[in-house]
Order: sequence, then C-alpha cells, then structure tokens
Amino acid sequence: MMASIALTLALAAASPREVIVLCKPQDAFSINSAPPFPAIALVLNHLGLIPRFHDMAKGLPDAAASARARGVVAWLEAGDVADPEALDAWLLARVKADQPIALLSGVGVLTERADGAALPHHVWGPLLEALDLGYDGLVEERPVGTLGYKPFKVPGAEASQSDAPHTFWDAKALPGAHAVLTLASGKQQSDVLIQGKHGAVALSPELVMEFNPVTYAARWRVDPFVLLGAALRTQNLPAPDPTTINGRRAFFAHIDGDGFNNASVQRKSLPSGRVILDEVLKRTPLPTTVSIVAGSTQGHADLEGIAREIFALPNVEAASHTFTHPHDYVAQTATAGDSVVDDGSDDPNARMKHVSLDPKHEVDDSLRFVQTLCPPGKHPAAMLWSGRTNPSPGYLARAAACGVVNINGGDARLNRHFPSITALSSYGRDVGPYTQVHSAAANENLFTNLWTGPFDGLREVIGQFKFTDEPRRLAAVNIYYHFYAGERAAGLKALLECYRWAESQPLTPVFASSYARGVEGFYSARIMPAGDAAWDVADMGTLRTLRFDHEARDPDLAASQNVAGFSRASGGRLFVHLSGPSAHLALAPAPAPHPHLQEANAPLASWESKAGRLAGTFEPTVAPRVVLSGFKPNQSLIVTGDFKGPAHADANGKLAVWAPLGQAKLEVRW
Repeated sequence: MMASIALTLALAAASPREVIVLCKPQDAFSINSAPPFPAIALVLNHLGLIPRFHDMAKGLPDAAASARARGVVAWLEAGDVADPEALDAWLLARVKADQPIALLSGVGVLTERADGAALPHHVWGPLLEALDLGYDGLVEERPVGTLGYKPFKVPGAEASQSDAPHTFWDAKALPGAHAVLTLASGKQQSDVLIQGKHGAVALSPELVMEFNPVTYAARWRVDPFVLLGAALRTQNLPAPDPTTINGRRAFFAHIDGDGFNNASVQRKSLPSGRVILDEVLKRTPLPTTVSIVAGSTQGHADLEGIAREIFALPNVEAASHTFTHPHDYVAQTATAGDSVVDDGSDDPNARMKHVSLDPKHEVDDSLRFVQTLCPPGKHPAAMLWSGRTNPSPGYLARAAACGVVNINGGDARLNRHFPSITALSSYGRDVGPYTQVHSAAANENLFTNLWTGPFDGLREVIGQFKFTDEPRRLAAVNIYYHFYAGERAAGLKALLECYRWAESQPLTPVFASSYARGVEGFYSARIMPAGDAAWDVADMGTLRTLRFDHEARDPDLAASQNVAGFSRASGGRLFVHLSGPSAHLALAPAPAPHPHLQEANAPLASWESKAGRLAGTFEPTVAPRVVLSGFKPNQSLIVTGDFKGPAHADANGKLAVWAPLGQAKLEVRW
C-alpha cells in the first residue's frame, strides 16, 4: 500500500489547471453575462480547467500568475491593448515556457497599435511562427461570392462557416500544424484557423463564433471542446466533475425567497409559501434547499409559522436569501416598493433605489434569523444571492466566516429556437479570493419573461436538462424557482412537471449545499501525473468524481488507492468514483476484474475493499440504490448491513442492492 497521499504530494508536481483568459470586457459584469466570456468559461470548466479572466486595461498578468498558468486564451481585438509590443513579447515568453496559446479573435491586436498603425513584422512575426502560422500581414478585401470555406461545416460546430467574410489573409499552416479551416479564393488558399504544437490561432473572431446582431445570441462555429482541448493539451488530463456523483448525474433544487407572501390566484386565502409547502415540498421525495428573505418574513407570525413547517421537513435544507434582498451589491441598489420579481435582469419598469448595504447584516443577521425558524439540530447551510447576483468579496467573506456555501448567478437558459452551449454557465466565478458558485440552470423568472407569461415557461428547462447531458454532460439537473411560482396554476403545474421528470430519471439527488461544496472542490483540486497512466489527486474537498473523455482503459483498482469504482457512459466517457479527497488512480488496458462500486444514487461517505469483502457508507437523501460490479458471473454473495439484495451476482457480474430511506451501511461478502 502507498504512503499517505495527502502528505507526500508536492504542489510543484501538479498539472496546472489555471488558464489566463486575456480580455477587455465592456463592463465589470460582462465577463459573466456577455458572449464570448461565459461560453469560454463553460468549455474550460468541462475540460477540467479554471479560467482566470484578466482585463487588459490593467496591463499584463503579473509574474506569479504567468508562471502558474497552464496556458493562455486570448479574446482581444485591435485597439484593445495599449502596448501590443509588450503583449507580443509576453505571449512569446509563454510559448518558450511551453505554455500553449489559443488566439481566438484574430491577430490584429498583435500587429497593430491602438491608433491603427501597423507594427513591423519583426515584432509579431516570431510569435506567430512559434504558433506554427506563416503570415506576412497581407490582408485583402475581395468581392462577395469569391470566397468560400472548406469545409463549410466544421464537425461538432453549432453554426456554419458558409457566410464567409470578404477578407482574405495570406496565411499558411507551417509544417507540423493542422489547418482546421481553409479559405479558398480561386486557386489561392488561406489557412485561417490552425492548430499547432503550441496552441491554436484564428484570424478572425467570426471564424470561431457567430454573433446575432439583433438578439446578441451567439453560437460556436467550431467545436470548442476539441479546439481548446487540443490547444491546451487536455487529452489525457482527468477532469474533476461536479455534474456527476457515483456515476449518476447530480440533482439539486433550490428556492429563492421572493414571493413568499404573494397571494395565490386560485387559493386567494393562502400565501404562495403555503402553496409551495403543501403542493410541492410535501409531495416530492427529492431534496430542496429553501431560502427566505429575512426582512420580509421577520415579525409576521403567519409567515414565520409557514417557514418553520417548511424547515422541519426532512427533505428541506434551510438557507437565506439575504435580509433586504439587494438588487445590485456593487452599486448598492434595491428594488423600490415590494416588488417580488427581481432576478437581476434590470427590468426597465422596475424602480431602483440606492441603499446602504452591510454584508454582516445581509449574511450574518439573515442566517441568525433563519436559525430561529429551524428545528433542533438543523442549521442554515447556504446563502442564495439575490438580484443581479453580483456579491462583492465582502459578502462571500461573511458567508465563508459563517460556515455556509454560496450559490446563484450564471442564468443558464437555453433558447429552444436557438440552442447553443453559449447560453449555459460555468460552475462559478472568481470574486476576489473567493468562488461564487453558479446555479446550474436559470430560474422560472427568465423562462416566463420576468413572470409576465407564459407562466408555465419553466417546463422548457426539461429540454435544457436533456441538452446538457448528451453528447457531453455539461451541468447538473437543477430545478430553481421562487415562491411566487405558487401564485398561478400554470406556474405550479410546470414546477410539478419538472419534479416528476426528475423523479423518473437515474439521478443522485443532493441538497444545494452539497452540490456547491463539490464545485468548491473542483476549484481546489490538484492533479499530478504519476506515470504514463497514473495520477495522484489531492484537495478535492467533497468532490469525488473524475471524468475522462474517450478513454479506452479501465481503472486498475488493485494498483489504485481511494478509488471505489467506475462507470461508463456514452461517447467513451469514463467516470471514476473516489472515496476521499485524495487518491492514486492507475489505468490499464485490461486490468483484472475487481469488485467495485458502479453507480449509486447517494454520495459515498466511506468505502473499504478487502479480499472477500466490500463495505461502504452512503449519505442518501432518497431511498438508496446501489449497483456493484466486477464479481464473477452468478457468484454467490452475502449482503448485510442496512441493504438488501439477491444472494448472487447476475450473469454480467453485477449486484443491485437497495435500502429504505435513512439507512446507509452496506456490506457484501463472498
């Protein structure tokens, strides 16, 4: 057996996961809301990488950030950088340090000064040559219809390249590089998107992404996972993955406290909080994290009573939706009056007022009030941000100090008429030294046009859940709504439809705080190569899943440590289930069969595997179901502990066991 992994792993040996994303955002919030930035962050997260957005208005990244980066992605256009010569030199230094570069928005920022004057070739030529692109700076405008792309459609892309720009670059992929996209004009050809040994270069942002000038929606013209995965060399890198728990897709639901006292249209004598309690929370086995706005609940005996009933339910986790429901934490504004529809969309009809916000009041005081409504032994576990969901570092500091997770923001809403992964969100965002965890789907407010109708719009999120599972699992299943969903029959019906759909799926249900802790583990995890087919993993927090894409080998469980098992999914995806925050994982082409955990609908609390015995403890929120694999076909087995199951494995060497809700200990002997 290996020595303790956590004590011996050296940070210097870690495979870097941070990627510097050079940009010049239009405003402080556009990195999280305006293409292409959320789209880039989503792709990097799925690849197992952490984007660190760097505003070039602040100059170049410092030496420490530069040294620890895995590579660089740039979305910059001519005029975005005050000193392009310095940028050329900095990027060339990254290439020489073997840090790959992906230039996604053209080379104008490298070849022109801010005033439009051309830079001499000797300034930027060495960089592009190092990136395997031969380009002399010549650009021509050619008549409509004289240019065409080969191929017109890039495999895996969301939009066609057929509407080619009229620009013709004199550019060629150097030997050893791959021309992803070639522009043809008569007998002349130009390699306008190339992949080389040190990264990738696109000669125009329009080659990478299509932008709708009316709706501002965007779609990828390339397969961004393939392009950025190859450019940043992630092909053999395991990705920490919070979307999946023990082989099953993660599920969580959470309620923002808005509209708790809104009168039901159908049941006028009842507030929406009572309707959601009776019609939803009492009628689903699935866990839901529920928040209230402390300031609008405190002192109202009837509302406090409903909140106590809600928090007493075993399938409910208590949370705060702040004390006063700020709209903009940075600008310090709130919605004037008693508006309950305030999701941060900057509704022009909403009147904003400036307020004096205090992080301790919004976080600490609200959590203390929620605690007074909880039954003995239950404590609030999460802060659900309100309004524009743009808390500044002070708010996240208070949440961390109070020992709760934070979540909300991202606003991932798929347009069924214009489906694109650019509409989805990353796992979270940097807020100073803290991480704000994003919800995995938008709430019903965005699906109902700010709660103006159609009031059953939330049912569209089911299509989004399906879209984000195949061919890649990009997000957990997240039912996210407000109490005012109980106002109207259509809203309530859509909400119940979402719950019924989730109840029918093979998911692992958890509370929102558990999902958020997993996202925190994604950002803290360290992955260190330990040979050609082995990795040491550390600092995973509560996250227990590693994902490989297109991996033919299986885990060698006898040579691994703290690996409970694995499962396969479509497209060659391999999910590896860890049993602790650190592990040693070895892969092999055909390892000897070894009994292991294949899938479970509950997180794993402990795991032990010895000759003739498996033992595990789970943390279920619903009746636990577990599938074990790796036994001999029809092998005789003895199931003990809290679980029940057949006395032998099936013909494929699998064993399915089950237990009632509240039971968690499993032991199998043979």
